[in-house]
Amino acid sequence: MNTDRKLIVKTLDNGFKYFTYYNDSQKNMIRISLVVKVGSLMENDNEIGIAHFIEHMCIYNNYRFLYEQQSNNNVRNSLLIGYTNFYETVYSINCKSEELNNYLPVFKNILSGDNILKSNINHIKHEIIDEISRETCTANYKLKEIILPEIVNKKNFKNKLPLGNLESIKNISYESIMKFHSNWYKTQNSALFIVGQTEECNVKDLIENYFSRIQKSSENFRIPIAIEKSLHRKILINTIKNLEYNEIQFYYLKSSLYSNEIKYDLETKILEYFCLTLIERDICTMFSKNKLDFSKIEFVSRRLMYNFNFNILQLDTDRNFYKKIKYIIQVIKKLSNFGFTKQEFDRYRELFLLELTEYYNRAKLTINNKDLTKECIDNYLYDEPIIPLNREYSTCLSIISTISFEEINMKINKILSSNNVLISINCKESLDINKKDLYNLLQVP
Repeated sequence: MNTDRKLIVKTLDNGFKYFTYYNDSQKNMIRISLVVKVGSLMENDNEIGIAHFIEHMCIYNNYRFLYEQQSNNNVRNSLLIGYTNFYETVYSINCKSEELNNYLPVFKNILSGDNILKSNINHIKHEIIDEISRETCTANYKLKEIILPEIVNKKNFKNKLPLGNLESIKNISYESIMKFHSNWYKTQNSALFIVGQTEECNVKDLIENYFSRIQKSSENFRIPIAIEKSLHRKILINTIKNLEYNEIQFYYLKSSLYSNEIKYDLETKILEYFCLTLIERDICTMFSKNKLDFSKIEFVSRRLMYNFNFNILQLDTDRNFYKKIKYIIQVIKKLSNFGFTKQEFDRYRELFLLELTEYYNRAKLTINNKDLTKECIDNYLYDEPIIPLNREYSTCLSIISTISFEEINMKINKILSSNNVLISINCKESLDINKKDLYNLLQVP
C-alpha cells in the first residue's frame, strides 16, 4: 500500500514493473535505477561471486555506449554505478530529464544481456581480483566473515558474501555467466525506477518501447529465506589488528521477523526509533558524567539481510576498554530493569521533538533523488509504503507527543532483554582478561 500521490507504479504485460516519482528539488535531473532480485544467496556452490561478476560485467560493457553518448554531446558527466547484495543487484545513473531516452538502452541491455561480451571476461576477472585483494584485508570485511555466519548459524556462510573469492572468480566461465543471467535477469524479477523531474520525460511510451519486447519467463521467482534460528545470547571475542577503535556491538534480532512475512508498521517503526535514540542518548550522557571518553556510541536499526533485521548498539573507544564494556552493560541492565524516570523521559522527549522538527524542516529543502529512489526500492523489495514527508512528520509528532513513559519503558525492556542477542567484542589487540569472567559479565538481562 502506498499513500504518496507522487509515486506511480505500473506493470507491463511481460511482468516488468516500473516506478516513477516526481521530485523537483534537483532541477531538471532524474535518477534511473534497475533492481534485479538476485544476489549471492541465489548462487550455487560452484557459482560463488557470479552475481557480483555479472554486475561488474554489465557496467563495464556499457562504458563504451556511454562514452559514445557523451562524445555525441547528448549527455554529460554521467556514471553508471552498481552494487550486489545478498538478495538484489542494483544499477543506477544520474542524468538530465531530457536524456532519459539516451540512457534507457543501458538498462535494457543489462536486463536482456545483449552486451555481455566474452572478450571482456579476463578484464573483469582482473578488476574483481583486485577488489577482493583490497576488501578482504579491511577490518570491516573480516568482521563480516566472523559475525554473519554466527547470525545465520551456518559456518560456511562467509562463502555467501557477495564479493566472491579468488578461486571462484579465476575459474568463472562465459557459459556459467550466461546461464546465471538467463535464469535470474527476467522481466518479472526486475523493476525500473525513475525519480526526479519526470513530467516532461514521456516515461510510459519510452519504457514500453524499450522493455515491452523482452520476453517474459514462464518460471516463478521466489526469494529464498535464510534459516532463522535464535541467537541465544552468543558472545564473540575477536582480535582484528587493523581496527581503528576497539568496539563492542550488541546485535538484537527483531522478534517480529520470525515469519516469512515482513510487514511494515509506521507506528512501530517510529516508536522503535524513539526508543533507540533515548537509549543511545542516555548511554552518552552517563559516559560523559563519569568522564569516560568514546569515539562513537550509536543505536540503529539495520537490515543485514532480507529477513534478518537488527537493532545494533555499538561503542567505539580506545583506552580502558574493559572498564567501558562493564559500564555500558551496567547502563543496559539499568534501562532494561528500571527504564527512565518521568523527569528523564520528559527531558529526552522535549529534545527529541526539537531535533525532529529541525530534521524535517531541512529534509523538505534537501530531499534528493537518491534518497527517494532508496525508498522506492524498499517498497519494491520489502513492501514498505512510501509516505509523504508532511504526513510522516505529523504522524511522528502525534505518536511521540502522546506516548507515556510507562509505555516507552515497556518497549525498552522488550528491546534490551531479548535472548536473541549476539555480542561481539572487537579488539585491536588480544583482550587480556579471563574469558569466563567476560561471559559472566555479559549476561545481559
